[in-house]
Amino acid sequence: MNFFPSSTLLSAIFMIGIALGCAQADAPQENTTKQTETVAPAIDLEQNSNKAEDTEQNSNEAETSPESEIVATSILALRPGQAWTEVLPGEEAYELMYTENGTLLYQGMVIVSEIRVSGSYAKRLLISDSSPSGNYHLFQACDRLGERSLCWAEFLVNKAENRAQQVSLSKYGVSHWVRWSEDEKYALFPYRSESSFTLRGLDLETGESSGYIDWFCNIDLNSFSWIDNRVFQIQVLDHGENGWPCNDSPRWFREDIAKLFE
Repeated sequence: MNFFPSSTLLSAIFMIGIALGCAQADAPQENTTKQTETVAPAIDLEQNSNKAEDTEQNSNEAETSPESEIVATSILALRPGQAWTEVLPGEEAYELMYTENGTLLYQGMVIVSEIRVSGSYAKRLLISDSSPSGNYHLFQACDRLGERSLCWAEFLVNKAENRAQQVSLSKYGVSHWVRWSEDEKYALFPYRSESSFTLRGLDLETGESSGYIDWFCNIDLNSFSWIDNRVFQIQVLDHGENGWPCNDSPRWFREDIAKLFE
């Protein structure tokens, strides 16, 4: 018996081997690179981009947020008892001496014989900066020491005439900010009531005071300017305390102060 395969069988086996080899060669090679190794860098870049955008957005919000400006520029920054010069009994400022018996002297001359608040001598005075010539001051008389004192009694000092008169500017005392007209005929003070803000005008010759009916949500004191000796302008803001929005629209308020006293 012949144990060797026939030539035909050998040829068939040979052809099958060739076909298998070709199929293995044509098969796609396995991708040995892990998916996370190719995707991860793209994720990191996206995260970094988002962080950069968030940082830029936060920076822009910090620059434009009205809350960042409220305390620095508005009437909200001015509380009674903070900015003007405090004078206690026995002390002097701007050549004004307040004695321990409640008398106010200017260069040794009596200009107010007794300054009383709530039935007793004022415990301290708060004196404003002077007018351009140094002639006028407004001062508030307080019923006690400390920030909780009531300083509602207000007086206008006229040094040239050696006198001071009590004026009725406000119920609780104006905020400690004043703008005098260049000709020293008028002065403006911001006033904060229980819920609103306004400007109070004072006629320096007569001592008469009056306020604007236009009550504001808030005003930017740094924007104030005199156009001339009568006309002024100031910017009204569209937010109130702590940045809360209100009914006012951002706008410029321009007015002739002399019209308050017509």
